[in-house]
Amino acid sequence: MEEISRLAEKILQAKFLVAFAGAGLSQESGIPTFRGDEGIWKKYSPIIFGNLFGLAFAFVFMPRKFREFVFSSLSTFTRAQPNPAHLALGELFQAGILKAVITQNIDDLERRAGVGKLVQLHGNIYRLRCLRCKERFEISLSELEEFLSQIRAIKSQRELIKRAREFARCPRCSSWSRPDIVFFGEGLNSKDYYSAIHLAQSSDLFLILGTSGVVQPAGSIPLYARRAGALLVEINPEPTALSGLCDFTIRSSCAFALSRTLEEIKKLAPERFAHSPAQSG
Repeated sequence: MEEISRLAEKILQAKFLVAFAGAGLSQESGIPTFRGDEGIWKKYSPIIFGNLFGLAFAFVFMPRKFREFVFSSLSTFTRAQPNPAHLALGELFQAGILKAVITQNIDDLERRAGVGKLVQLHGNIYRLRCLRCKERFEISLSELEEFLSQIRAIKSQRELIKRAREFARCPRCSSWSRPDIVFFGEGLNSKDYYSAIHLAQSSDLFLILGTSGVVQPAGSIPLYARRAGALLVEINPEPTALSGLCDFTIRSSCAFALSRTLEEIKKLAPERFAHSPAQSG
């Protein structure tokens, strides 16, 4: 594709490359988009399952549906592996070409692929935040998998409360913790949001990857790059709310376009990858 060659050249010319990622980046890792035809909100109402109050309601009055939602949604994340798009971003970062990724995804796949500078606007499914002392702490993939296997076998609400309490206990004050992700109606972490704005304003090439651009305020981040004079390139199979901002677009999946772009960059500048460690999922 002519656009792939053009993008490879622009990337090598860039002094500060930043990527802005949405759900389309992770779709080929088996994580469905929230709003697509196969999206999570087609099966579970976001009015109930997209916020903490609704989840608490479901836990009390729809325990079977609650357990089904928790298991099916979280197991989707635990099964997912970085796809060629994530791995391409990881290689570009390790080679010093990509400076940072701003992501709306909560799956942490960019980090697992080797991206060392990552702003997670909507949080991280592998992190909990204490409701009392606000302490944030990581949970491992194996811990989350073990928790899911246990709650799948639990039959009573009492047992479910006990196991959830053990899993979510804050190591600092022993209070309840919650997933450190942004639910409907909640604001973004201000530190992360302003860090994303700063990165966008610092970029001279800004990649928009697999995002519709309709979720606010995250969807406004590319505007800061545009106003700062950055070249904007969109990779998405379909036109989006951000397409009109872009200097050019590549109508393709992120996995195909980024892996092909990486191949082209390596042909043009193999020396940039001489000391870059190989990435794996």
